[in-house]
Amino acid sequence: MKEIEKYLKSQRALDENGKPDESLFGVKMYKNLKAAKISTKLYEGSSGYYRADGGTTILMGDIFIYFRSTEDE
Repeated sequence: MKEIEKYLKSQRALDENGKPDESLFGVKMYKNLKAAKISTKLYEGSSGYYRADGGTTILMGDIFIYFRSTEDE
């Protein structure tokens, strides 16, 4: 279990102050989908990740909710 927790800690997305990002609805945010899936299963809650296209995806069980900004369009 310790190795998984170390992996998840290394994959946490950081905010502009260098602290773990929980900006969206208090959801733990990660750098990639793999870490977000592991966190969701391990802690039986929601997690999310920042996509390469600039969007944000929140995982709630088997449901993926995708957000993206349309300000530039």
